[in-house]
Amino acid sequence: MAEGAALNKSNVEARALIFQRLRAAAPGSSIPTPDDKSEAQVPAIDDTVTGRSVRFCSQMATHGAVCEIHDDDVNARLALLLRLREADCTHLITHDVRITAVPGLSESLLDSGVEISSPQSVAHQTELTIGLAVADAGLVQTGSLIFGSAGPRSWLPILASYRLYLLVRRSQLYETMAQWRLVDATGGWGASAGRVLIMTGPSVSGDVELHPHYGLYGPHSLHVFVIRG
Repeated sequence: MAEGAALNKSNVEARALIFQRLRAAAPGSSIPTPDDKSEAQVPAIDDTVTGRSVRFCSQMATHGAVCEIHDDDVNARLALLLRLREADCTHLITHDVRITAVPGLSESLLDSGVEISSPQSVAHQTELTIGLAVADAGLVQTGSLIFGSAGPRSWLPILASYRLYLLVRRSQLYETMAQWRLVDATGGWGASAGRVLIMTGPSVSGDVELHPHYGLYGPHSLHVFVIRG
């Protein structure tokens, strides 16, 4: 017991000596004393619409998704058309063939030679299918997207597409699931929905040797557009 007390006293004295030398080497610095219990200042979170959008995209990137922010419908439409052209897209499956989330997008796709189909009217071809879907909400802290099952909408464009392009409105970005459920419970689309699909990045699965495999149970690649509205 005596040896332990002596060792602890020695450690305290050594720590105090280290702090003393650091303050002497850097006079005027804010190096705390060994007994300083003050907590580090936590930086304020930017909870503006733009701040949430930036933090959401940053979190999505950690999961392997590509994320863009567009505050203008024209820019969003042009950016999506460019990404589809880069992917050599000639056929797109979506649950909303009118793609009402971005005004004029469906017409621009048709003018560009891109055929738009619903999942019920197209045979899926592995590694060739490109899908487009609109998320009902996004969770900032986890970088997740939420899709509801209300109405006739199918989840096939989301789960069966090799490449998936997603649209989410910046006004529908919430910090946490609890915050979204609080808003949803007041009468949103999910108040009558029986199921939801939550997606956090592209599909990644590990085998018994922990080798990652992409696209087995969902999209191989994911590109998200945060749009206004």
